[in-house]
Amino acid sequence: MRIWESETGTCRHILRTSGLSALSPKGNQIAISKWRERREVELWDVETGICVRRLSDGKGGITSFAYSPQGDQAVSGSEDHKVQLWDVETGECHHTMTGHAKFVLKVLYSPKGDCIASVGDDWTVRLWNVGSGVSKKISRQHSRAVTDLKYSPKRNQIASCSYDMTIRLWDAETGVCARTMAGHSRYVKNMSYSPQEDRLISCSEDKTVRVWDVECGTECFVLKHDDEVYDVEYSPKGDQIASASVNGTIRLWNTATGECQHTLIGHSGRVPVVTY
Repeated sequence: MRIWESETGTCRHILRTSGLSALSPKGNQIAISKWRERREVELWDVETGICVRRLSDGKGGITSFAYSPQGDQAVSGSEDHKVQLWDVETGECHHTMTGHAKFVLKVLYSPKGDCIASVGDDWTVRLWNVGSGVSKKISRQHSRAVTDLKYSPKRNQIASCSYDMTIRLWDAETGVCARTMAGHSRYVKNMSYSPQEDRLISCSEDKTVRVWDVECGTECFVLKHDDEVYDVEYSPKGDQIASASVNGTIRLWNTATGECQHTLIGHSGRVPVVTY
């Protein structure tokens, strides 16, 4: 696992671990899921590069992990179909929520932290109440596994993408699908809203990153990689896009021009996650 300086393109730290990751809201901690090897999540201190805690129930491997907006709680999804709530400081599991019929592939807190969204290999998008652990809404309009989801606080909206090559925009309160966007020619892996939430970027196994206008659902432009793209994210200022590829490279793009500013090279294998 490598931590990079986005302005210079230099590597800041190398963490001697690997896996699916999530960055805490304050940016001081990284969670790394070791679901295939040890069925646990490691919590690493960004400054020291030391693993400070491990989370596990000793059962299903954790396939997705997200911090609460405050950073003191976290939610995980697992291969045994569960959604679980954790105390980050103590490592204790507070709630276990069931309902998915297959692997849970992504979990996410709402901006206020009172709701959790989850998607999975059962083609569903589910909304959960954090306090009660009860499923509020269940939507099944994708026709393949749902791989990622993102919240838009300003629009009160959830975006989901799928192996069915589409992106869907949902009303976060009612669970109604408001728009379907199509353009990718292979599986859509991940997405990211711009800080202004007027744009959405998606990446795919078709070797492209696509920029979408959220209001009208049209495709603005396409950024091309040399290989499949696994993850993508906007910078906090919205002036840059980072994309990670199966060929081990990370590319930094100018959002105004679509120009590739840097290609970061250092990984010897695929890069499944990138974050600012």
